[in-house]
Amino acid sequence: MLKGKTYGKQAFRTQKSKEKSLGEVAEKYYNLCTIRGTSEITIKGYKYALKYFNEFNGDSPINSVTVNMYILYLKKNGFKDTTINSYIRKLSPIFNYGHSKGYLPKVEIIELKVQKTFKDIYTEQEMNLLLKPPKQKDFVSIRNWCIVWVFASTAIRRTELINLKVMNVDMVNRVIALNHTKNKKVYSSI
Repeated sequence: MLKGKTYGKQAFRTQKSKEKSLGEVAEKYYNLCTIRGTSEITIKGYKYALKYFNEFNGDSPINSVTVNMYILYLKKNGFKDTTINSYIRKLSPIFNYGHSKGYLPKVEIIELKVQKTFKDIYTEQEMNLLLKPPKQKDFVSIRNWCIVWVFASTAIRRTELINLKVMNVDMVNRVIALNHTKNKKVYSSI
């Protein structure tokens, strides 16, 4: 029997095509991320990487060759290998989600090999200059000096500092309780 035909009182459903555009797949994936509790910054990163990919690819079909051509396109436009890997890593979960739901074909993504380099760190003189108390005693100068001290002393992330509340700081025991973290765990930092 053919699907979509009626025989007697029995109607057989036609199988709808599951194929969806990359934009539709991405929206479904973003919704899933929101349900899972993925941070807004992570979802924003996915959107940013997808924007660059869409500028390159448009509505063309997606496959492993397309991704490789995209990598070459980014290289020709002066993107660093680490940036390219970052964009590819952010596209990968969207492609994998689309493939797992049957919306997109399997796309094999290969990251670029990148030469690791030493990161420049502040010298002792630069740190002393940064941590020196401000000459001006206005709110903004003291606030900025405190922010630099917190970063230098605790190595917390920017978003963790932004979400820090007065009640999270214990000056006596020299402890900062972090309730808003990237991995959703609660930490105490000294």
